[in-house]
Amino acid sequence: MDTTTVRKEYQALLTPWKIGNCEIKNRFVVTSMGGTDLFGWMERNHFDKEGARFVLEAAKGGAGLVLPGCQPVYNPMFGQWLHKNKKMYKDLAKWMPEFHKTGAKLFVQLTAGFGRSFTISEVMEKLYTNKALREASKPVMDLDKITASASPAPNRWSDKVPSRAMTVEEIHEFVDAFAECARLLKEAGVDGVMLSWSLGSAPTPNLSIFADYRRGEGTGPVLDRLAERLYGKGGVSAARAAWKAYSEGFREYPFFISTVYSGNHTMGPANPLYLEPTGWTASMVGFPYDDLKRWRSIYPEEAFLGQMEQVRDGFVRGNAAFASLVESLDGPRQAAARRELGIFRAIENHFSAVCDQVRFVRARDRGDKAEMRACARRELETAKRHLALVRADSRIGYECSNHYFYLPHDLIEKVLCCRDISGHRRP
Repeated sequence: MDTTTVRKEYQALLTPWKIGNCEIKNRFVVTSMGGTDLFGWMERNHFDKEGARFVLEAAKGGAGLVLPGCQPVYNPMFGQWLHKNKKMYKDLAKWMPEFHKTGAKLFVQLTAGFGRSFTISEVMEKLYTNKALREASKPVMDLDKITASASPAPNRWSDKVPSRAMTVEEIHEFVDAFAECARLLKEAGVDGVMLSWSLGSAPTPNLSIFADYRRGEGTGPVLDRLAERLYGKGGVSAARAAWKAYSEGFREYPFFISTVYSGNHTMGPANPLYLEPTGWTASMVGFPYDDLKRWRSIYPEEAFLGQMEQVRDGFVRGNAAFASLVESLDGPRQAAARRELGIFRAIENHFSAVCDQVRFVRARDRGDKAEMRACARRELETAKRHLALVRADSRIGYECSNHYFYLPHDLIEKVLCCRDISGHRRP
């Protein structure tokens, strides 16, 4: 990478950073993509020379950290455990010195598999629903095990292939497989692992709670200690009040797997309003369009809207408490808390947008032009508030599998969209 051509405002991207004890030379990261796996994808496990070539070229191009495509610890095809093919780890170990000559670091993304999100085709439905074919196909594709999940649930793609609950023994088996794969990767010279399919997110103190529990202790004392550590003794009450309100709101989220993947909360304030029905189907963790049917999935429209309003209201209450906490702090604690408040306000904006977009689609479908204009005016204010937050914090809108759901210019487009509709002569 020719660092002399990097503009002054982007020089920070060239500075080193650390994940644990691993120092990475710059902030350019190549994230996991399909077809770039080191041990094969939906095929028999092996050291994939083509995947390795891509990874090496990315490192030679100047990336500080490279993550190949994700590797299920249990291969969906052929029922192979990733840790049992020792030869491919030896092949990886021979290749790692060539990779490290670039100065880059390599993290491998390990995942348990797919569970209820496993994409089911018509052929797979036939295999599963026919008992004889299901048994005959197990050596190649054991759908009963591949689609198993932590709790019983419908499959994301098919109502004919439900996800059964994993047994305790299976859970232990997968946990042990993660540990063994991590050990083998470390021995081969890999610099780190990323656990699960998409566990990347903003840093959080939540995981420290697990290490801080004391035998026989309830949740109150450990949360008090966490709040005191973050905000000081005087900030405990306000912090706990805010956390309580956020949790109460989130408990009302109308969970269903297709809502999680296809709902309009992913784009939130950046999702455009459409004067006419598009007929477009909401895409998976992508563009929700105006597809209210997929947003709400199994929930009636009124119930879906009511639940999302309760989620939003939880963040409204929580943000009021947290804002007072921020004002009571000073120095580095106040600066850190103010950045947190920006994230919490962004969440409030997302759920406010969810509610107004549902109202807009319903009003449009019944021909209520006055309500459409009212929704557009509220969405306009939400988009403007959100634009200020996004410009101030690059974490907002980021999602590890898409890089960004939206950027500032998407919100500018939304502002123009709402202005047009709220003053448009047609509605």
